[in-house]
Amino acid sequence: MFWQPWLNPLTYVLLGMAAALQVFTPASGDGLWLGAIAAWHGGLGMVANGQITRLLGKVKVLVATSAVTVRRDGEDLVLPARDLVPGDVMAIAPDLVCPVDVRLLASDGLQVNEAAIGGDGLVAKAAAPILPADTPPLACPNMVYGGTTVVAGTGWAVVVAGGRLTYGQSRRQQERPTSQAHFELLRFRQGVVVLASAVVLAIAALSFSQQRPLPVATALALALAVYPQNLLRWATLAQVQASKRLALLGIEVRHPAAIDTLGRLTTVTATLTSDTDLDLEALAILGVQRHGLLRASEGDANAFGSVVGFSVNSALGETIERLQLWQSYGQVVAVVGATGDDVPLMKAADLAIADRTCPRLVQEAATVVLPKADGEYLAEAIVAGRQVRANLRQSLVVQGSIALALLVLAVAAAITRVELVPGHLVWIGSVATPLLTLTQVFAP
Repeated sequence: MFWQPWLNPLTYVLLGMAAALQVFTPASGDGLWLGAIAAWHGGLGMVANGQITRLLGKVKVLVATSAVTVRRDGEDLVLPARDLVPGDVMAIAPDLVCPVDVRLLASDGLQVNEAAIGGDGLVAKAAAPILPADTPPLACPNMVYGGTTVVAGTGWAVVVAGGRLTYGQSRRQQERPTSQAHFELLRFRQGVVVLASAVVLAIAALSFSQQRPLPVATALALALAVYPQNLLRWATLAQVQASKRLALLGIEVRHPAAIDTLGRLTTVTATLTSDTDLDLEALAILGVQRHGLLRASEGDANAFGSVVGFSVNSALGETIERLQLWQSYGQVVAVVGATGDDVPLMKAADLAIADRTCPRLVQEAATVVLPKADGEYLAEAIVAGRQVRANLRQSLVVQGSIALALLVLAVAAAITRVELVPGHLVWIGSVATPLLTLTQVFAP
């Protein structure tokens, strides 16, 4: 992930153009600044990726509360899960959420829930001889993977992989959900590319009609100046930083994209049993007055929605069809689960919320896990999501305004036959603008 910016074909296109300009027009120095800008953006991308990786690691440590029994030098020790290393022999017991990938050495009636990593709900496990190399991971009876839950039985197993090297983490990396904010940024970038291409072609045609061809360096500088660089990485980094801040409060956000969903919530649906209560009185910081919201009449729910812009509904007796109806009207729905019966609704929702007093099955189905059933924590999560979205919108305003101004300037210069300095365009669009945008993305 750290080197990903240097795997982008655009980086090498820019470096190739820089080399060609330096070879054919060495006196102008255009190749040098173009190469420097390509390296600058590659470096910024590396910094962003490094920060994302580092912060994700910190978030995992902050939310990791499990401890495991490990046998070292013939002695049984209770250690934090983060201290496990490959080769450790650890105990397997009911209700354990396995923090690492392990291979079973011995077992007794072991059953594991693999739904969290895309497997079946309940799978029997047992120590087995060496299996063929092409055996699919989820078909290995002697493997217990990180993120799965032990439902019944006991055993001992040796640690084979941890952290990002576990099967579940590598699978999540391949299937990492993309937030709505990322789709919006992609559309913005595509729109800028189309508009900039049209403007550059129009300027080139106008310059040709005036019998003074548009210099290649100027065309490249204009295209490079208005192209939004690293916006997606900065968005991911902002979401990860918000996840870290919430983790410090004990709120676990399973993936960064959930931060964006929190910021877009319009409906919060509680599926609480009669002996469970999620106190939303703390949502007063969002302008909410408590009216027994999660057990409220529809009138109370509407009053809540009119105040903060999203509604809270009682989903007792509601069906998945009702939830999907809300979604069909453009509602972004969060389901607060409490029992195993709520899991189907949680999976159908845009965001699934649980707390650490819920059964393990409900926590596994949740995208956001609160430390306890307290509306104050839900309010903190919603505020964090809204802040990230507001910052990203503001950064788009800054980026789009400057890009449009540069394009208008280029058109005006072409009409009036004024020569633009490529270095000035690049400095404004590729150095000053990204730095200004960063202050908006990470504004407190």
